[in-house]
Amino acid sequence: MKNVTSILITLPLLILLPLTASARVNGVQTTANVTVTSSTIWTVVSAKPFNTPNPQTCTVSGSADASNPNKKTLDNQYRFTLTMDNANPGIDGGCERLLEFDDNASIDDEDTKQIGSTCLFTNVGAGQHTVRWLVRKVAKTPAAPDMVVTDNSLTISCTDNPL
Repeated sequence: MKNVTSILITLPLLILLPLTASARVNGVQTTANVTVTSSTIWTVVSAKPFNTPNPQTCTVSGSADASNPNKKTLDNQYRFTLTMDNANPGIDGGCERLLEFDDNASIDDEDTKQIGSTCLFTNVGAGQHTVRWLVRKVAKTPAAPDMVVTDNSLTISCTDNPL
Protein backbone atom coordinates (compact mmCIF):
# COMPACT_ATOMS: atom_id res chain seq x y z
CA MET A 1 0.00 0.00 0.00
CA LYS A 2 2.91 2.35 0.79
CA ASN A 3 4.28 2.06 -2.81
CA VAL A 4 0.84 2.76 -4.31
CA THR A 5 0.46 5.86 -2.13
CA SER A 6 3.91 7.13 -3.19
CA ILE A 7 3.05 6.63 -6.85
CA LEU A 8 -0.30 8.41 -6.46
CA ILE A 9 1.38 11.39 -4.82
CA THR A 10 4.32 11.56 -7.28
CA LEU A 11 2.39 10.99 -10.51
CA PRO A 12 0.54 14.34 -10.54
CA LEU A 13 3.83 16.18 -9.88
CA LEU A 14 5.52 14.41 -12.79
CA ILE A 15 2.62 15.28 -15.06
CA LEU A 16 2.65 18.97 -14.05
CA LEU A 17 6.44 19.41 -14.16
CA PRO A 18 6.70 19.73 -17.98
CA LEU A 19 3.81 22.20 -17.96
CA THR A 20 5.40 24.53 -15.43
CA ALA A 21 8.86 25.02 -16.91
CA SER A 22 10.88 24.24 -19.96
CA ALA A 23 14.64 24.39 -20.17
CA ARG A 24 16.76 24.30 -23.29
CA VAL A 25 20.52 23.84 -23.53
CA ASN A 26 22.65 24.21 -26.65
CA GLY A 27 26.15 25.18 -27.64
CA VAL A 28 29.16 24.76 -29.84
CA GLN A 29 32.89 24.16 -29.42
CA THR A 30 35.76 24.09 -31.86
CA THR A 31 39.53 23.88 -32.12
CA ALA A 32 39.57 25.83 -35.40
CA ASN A 33 41.88 28.86 -35.22
CA VAL A 34 40.31 32.32 -35.49
CA THR A 35 42.58 35.29 -36.26
CA VAL A 36 41.76 38.70 -34.78
CA THR A 37 42.87 41.46 -37.17
CA SER A 38 40.79 44.58 -36.43
CA SER A 39 40.16 47.09 -33.67
CA THR A 40 36.99 48.40 -35.36
CA ILE A 41 35.26 45.24 -36.60
CA TRP A 42 34.31 42.38 -34.28
CA THR A 43 35.61 38.93 -35.22
CA VAL A 44 33.22 36.02 -34.63
CA VAL A 45 34.89 33.40 -32.46
CA SER A 46 31.72 31.28 -32.29
CA ALA A 47 28.07 31.73 -33.18
CA LYS A 48 25.09 29.51 -32.45
CA PRO A 49 21.58 30.04 -33.83
CA PHE A 50 18.73 28.63 -31.76
CA ASN A 51 14.97 28.82 -31.53
CA THR A 52 12.75 29.53 -28.50
CA PRO A 53 9.08 28.51 -28.59
CA ASN A 54 8.06 31.11 -26.00
CA PRO A 55 9.66 34.00 -24.06
CA GLN A 56 12.77 32.86 -22.21
CA THR A 57 15.59 33.96 -19.92
CA CYS A 58 18.95 32.75 -21.22
CA THR A 59 22.40 32.40 -19.69
CA VAL A 60 25.29 32.29 -22.15
CA SER A 61 28.90 31.36 -21.37
CA GLY A 62 31.90 31.68 -23.64
CA SER A 63 35.48 30.62 -23.11
CA ALA A 64 38.59 30.63 -25.28
CA ASP A 65 42.33 30.13 -25.40
CA ALA A 66 44.19 33.10 -26.89
CA SER A 67 47.76 32.87 -28.17
CA ASN A 68 50.27 35.55 -27.25
CA PRO A 69 50.90 37.25 -30.61
CA ASN A 70 54.17 38.96 -29.78
CA LYS A 71 56.20 38.55 -26.62
CA LYS A 72 58.24 41.64 -27.43
CA THR A 73 55.55 44.36 -27.15
CA LEU A 74 53.68 45.90 -24.25
CA ASP A 75 49.98 46.19 -23.55
CA ASN A 76 48.53 44.07 -26.34
CA GLN A 77 44.83 44.28 -25.44
CA TYR A 78 41.78 42.48 -26.87
CA ARG A 79 38.07 42.76 -26.07
CA PHE A 80 35.88 39.65 -25.82
CA THR A 81 32.09 39.87 -25.49
CA LEU A 82 28.92 37.80 -25.68
CA THR A 83 25.89 39.07 -27.62
CA MET A 84 22.46 37.94 -28.66
CA ASP A 85 21.14 39.01 -32.08
CA ASN A 86 23.85 41.68 -32.38
CA ALA A 87 26.94 41.21 -34.56
CA ASN A 88 28.27 44.72 -33.87
CA PRO A 89 27.81 45.71 -30.21
CA GLY A 90 29.25 48.78 -28.57
CA ILE A 91 32.27 48.49 -26.30
CA ASP A 92 32.57 48.33 -22.51
CA GLY A 93 29.35 46.35 -22.01
CA GLY A 94 28.63 44.28 -18.93
CA CYS A 95 29.46 41.01 -20.71
CA GLU A 96 32.76 42.28 -22.13
CA ARG A 97 36.11 41.08 -20.81
CA LEU A 98 39.55 42.52 -21.50
CA LEU A 99 42.54 40.30 -22.21
CA GLU A 100 46.05 41.77 -22.05
CA PHE A 101 49.44 40.36 -22.96
CA ASP A 102 52.54 42.20 -21.71
CA ASP A 103 56.24 41.77 -22.34
CA ASN A 104 58.01 41.38 -19.04
CA ALA A 105 61.76 41.82 -19.22
CA SER A 106 63.76 38.76 -18.13
CA ILE A 107 60.58 36.65 -17.84
CA ASP A 108 59.36 33.96 -20.21
CA ASP A 109 55.84 35.35 -20.74
CA GLU A 110 52.89 33.03 -21.18
CA ASP A 111 52.16 31.65 -24.64
CA THR A 112 48.43 31.28 -24.05
CA LYS A 113 45.81 32.87 -21.80
CA GLN A 114 42.30 31.67 -21.08
CA ILE A 115 39.41 34.11 -21.20
CA GLY A 116 35.76 33.64 -20.31
CA SER A 117 32.53 35.52 -19.84
CA THR A 118 28.96 34.79 -18.79
CA CYS A 119 25.97 36.91 -19.72
CA LEU A 120 22.28 36.91 -18.75
CA PHE A 121 19.71 37.80 -21.40
CA THR A 122 16.19 38.41 -20.04
CA ASN A 123 12.92 38.73 -21.95
CA VAL A 124 14.19 36.81 -24.97
CA GLY A 125 11.18 36.67 -27.28
CA ALA A 126 9.90 33.55 -28.99
CA GLY A 127 11.56 32.84 -32.33
CA GLN A 128 14.98 32.53 -33.94
CA HIS A 129 18.04 34.03 -32.21
CA THR A 130 21.81 33.93 -32.61
CA VAL A 131 24.32 34.08 -29.78
CA ARG A 132 27.84 35.26 -30.63
CA TRP A 133 31.21 35.11 -28.85
CA LEU A 134 33.13 38.05 -30.34
CA VAL A 135 36.62 39.54 -30.11
CA ARG A 136 38.49 42.58 -31.41
CA LYS A 137 41.67 44.50 -30.66
CA VAL A 138 41.57 47.49 -28.34
CA ALA A 139 42.02 50.63 -30.47
CA LYS A 140 45.21 52.45 -29.46
CA THR A 141 48.59 53.49 -30.81
CA PRO A 142 50.58 51.43 -31.52
CA ALA A 143 48.01 48.86 -32.54
CA ALA A 144 48.14 45.43 -30.99
CA PRO A 145 49.38 42.69 -33.30
CA ASP A 146 46.99 40.15 -34.79
CA MET A 147 46.09 37.44 -32.29
CA VAL A 148 44.91 33.84 -32.79
CA VAL A 149 42.14 32.26 -30.72
CA THR A 150 43.13 28.59 -30.79
CA ASP A 151 39.99 26.98 -29.39
CA ASN A 152 36.74 28.04 -27.80
CA SER A 153 33.33 27.03 -26.54
CA LEU A 154 29.93 28.70 -26.31
CA THR A 155 27.08 27.37 -24.14
CA ILE A 156 23.45 28.55 -24.05
CA SER A 157 20.93 27.65 -21.37
CA CYS A 158 17.37 29.03 -21.56
CA THR A 159 14.28 28.61 -19.42
CA ASP A 160 10.81 30.09 -19.26
CA ASN A 161 10.85 29.79 -15.46
CA PRO A 162 13.57 32.13 -14.12
CA LEU A 163 14.30 32.45 -10.39
